[in-house]
Amino acid sequence: MKKIVYWLIMGFVILAIILQIGCEKSSPPQVMRPTPRPRETPVEPTPSPVPPSPIPTAPAYAYDVRGRRDPFVSLITGEKHPLTTNPQLSGVEVLSLTLTGIVVDRSGPLALVKTADGKPLTLREGDQLVDARLVTIGEEALVFERQIFGEVHRLILKLSKGES
Repeated sequence: MKKIVYWLIMGFVILAIILQIGCEKSSPPQVMRPTPRPRETPVEPTPSPVPPSPIPTAPAYAYDVRGRRDPFVSLITGEKHPLTTNPQLSGVEVLSLTLTGIVVDRSGPLALVKTADGKPLTLREGDQLVDARLVTIGEEALVFERQIFGEVHRLILKLSKGES
């Protein structure tokens, strides 16, 4: 028992000595000042001797059925899935939207919405999202139609009270 107490006391003494030595050698913190940047002189672009190459366009794609079922045609309705004509709406689902405002201009009502990641979008009646089509823009709400297993469901997205 005496040996255990002896080694415990010796351990604490050694630890105290190490801490004391470490604290004595510490210097006060030094303030690091940023080095000044050299002034940048504007560089005039030199004309390129080679004209820029045109952006290559993707070839048009047509699905060749060859006796198989067209995967883009609905099994229930027999209609092709309407693809969105607005590239901003590709990949946007109706449940990820928040209605932030409704504006009326000469061409009709516009819905101002935000996606889940905060990206602002403008929608018009008839716009097709991934999973729904905007049917009506009201004074304080949007009406979407979703087709789930051949059944048409209406989804109403209301303007929240904090928005205007």
